[in-house]
Amino acid sequence: MATVLVYAEHKDGKIKKITHELLSEANRGGAEAVAFVAAGDGVDALAKQLAEMGAKKVITAQDGGLKVYCNEAYGKLFLDAVKAVNPAIILMGASSQGKDLAPRIAAKLGIGLASDCTKVQISGDKLKVSRPVYSGKAIADIEFAGAAPYFATVR
Repeated sequence: MATVLVYAEHKDGKIKKITHELLSEANRGGAEAVAFVAAGDGVDALAKQLAEMGAKKVITAQDGGLKVYCNEAYGKLFLDAVKAVNPAIILMGASSQGKDLAPRIAAKLGIGLASDCTKVQISGDKLKVSRPVYSGKAIADIEFAGAAPYFATVR
């Protein structure tokens, strides 16, 4: 069974909808869904929400310096989570935060990134995604090859 690490975005003490969708897709694909959440405070309440959404395990980071998103700080903490979990698949929302953070993570890990995906299919430890190309005039279906982890941001 593959492990899928999902970056859990939140605002005003609530987990964003895209995180729930990514956790659901991981569970539907038969993978073990692990969520990572960082917060300035209230991380226990966020972890509980993630468990209710289907995360089998929740990795938390809490520090007063995390109240406001910072690419460098959040990136370091998320990289630590990736190293601890060793996931086959990494998923992140294609929000402004995800679009800012994902390239840093992919570069630090030395892996590819499929960005702005509209469809995700997890089968065992394999990831297939669809994403628009040519200004949305066509859809590219991508199947990752090579060594894991596979990384995608999803709309």
